[in-house]
Order: sequence, then C-alpha cells, then structure tokens
Amino acid sequence: MEEFSQNVESVDASIERICDEGKRSGNFDALKKARREGSPEAVLRGVVQIIVAEKREDFRFVFFLKKALLKDGFSFVSEDDVRRAGGDAYQKALEGGRPLEAVEVASALYGKQSKEYQHAWQCAKADSGEKTKETLEGEEEDEEEEWTANIPQNSTIFNLFEAIESGDDNLEHTDIFWSEIHDNFNPEVADELFEIQHNEKLGAGTKVVDFFEKHGYSKKDIEIFLPVKFEKVPTKKK
Repeated sequence: MEEFSQNVESVDASIERICDEGKRSGNFDALKKARREGSPEAVLRGVVQIIVAEKREDFRFVFFLKKALLKDGFSFVSEDDVRRAGGDAYQKALEGGRPLEAVEVASALYGKQSKEYQHAWQCAKADSGEKTKETLEGEEEDEEEEWTANIPQNSTIFNLFEAIESGDDNLEHTDIFWSEIHDNFNPEVADELFEIQHNEKLGAGTKVVDFFEKHGYSKKDIEIFLPVKFEKVPTKKK
C-alpha cells in the first residue's frame, strides 16, 4: 500500500513539473520533451487533462492542441478525441457569433468541400449583411494585397499578433493571416506558432524572424508569403 502511494505521488509530482515547464516553454513543447525523456503515458495523459481543464472555455485551443498531439503520435489522443474537440469548437464558434473562427475550424477538421465549411461560410455571409461568399473570398484576396501588419524588425510573436489583431473586430485580418500560414508553411510551423501565440511568456520572448529562420524561412520569405512587412531601420546620420 505504501509503495502504491509513493508511485501515485511520483506521478503527481511529474505532472506538476511538466505543467510548470509548459507555462515557461509552451505546453506542446513541454509534452514532447517529457515524452522524449521517457515519461509514462499516465503522466502525459494527466498533463493534457490539466491543460484541457484550464482551457475548457477555449474550444478552438483545445481542438488544435489535440490535433497537434495526434499528428505528433501521442498514443492516448485518438482521431475520435480530435473530432469531438473540433466539433465542440465548431459549434461553439457558431453559437458565439464567430463564423470566421468556425470557417477555420471546419477547414482543419472537415475540409473545404464539407457541408460544415459551406455552412460556416453561409453564416459569415449572413453576418456580413449583403456580402456573398464570392465577395467575401474576393475581399480576402484584396486584403492580402492591401492590408499588412507593419512591425519593427525585432518584433516578437506577441508584437506580431498585437499588430494583426489591432482594429480587427471581425477577425478578418486574423483569418487571412492563418489562412496564409496553412497555405504556405508546413504544419509544424502552424502548430508551433499557435502554441506560442497562446503562451504569453513565450510569445513575448520569441522574435518573429528567429522563429521562422529556425524553420528555414528568411525574413524575405515572411514578407512574400504573409501579410507582414518589416519596418525599415532608419540609417543613422554621421
């Protein structure tokens, strides 16, 4: 009985340690590191349960976290888990009057040819008055040319999303940005960027240029493939 109690305490201590590390370095990275170091499934599962409980009102986050875990081979996350989380995120986005968020979730979960995706577009159309689906799509293309997030060259991920979300009440700029991320960069970039975005400390400590260079993309690539422009550094007068 005493040995069993010690084992339980050891598992609890491990879960607490990984959760604390997740607050510093990001939940997804902390989980991957713990798995590499040989943490048992009971510990990893316990960490995920705590993260999900803390983020239970952020259905979009829970869906994309579970999607990333499944993709990375965490055995205790099944396709059914991801579908349920995605279904909840999709439904809550529609119920909460966030049709563009529902479009994003539907695209990742069901695909752009699905009835769920089409329904989300219809809701976005209704939310935008007389706009048609074609008009909305056309405006996205126009926005990609006309709207850019202008940021200093040493900006952090936190600064980037602050610039994207500034004045973006309908999440149109946010939707454009994530669409370009998914279209032009590999899934690992999207998953890690999403994780950093939702970790305040990590987001404030990670430079935009450093993040993309780590994945093999230059500053020029960022400006070509994303609606982002880096402000020129003024030359010092001699």
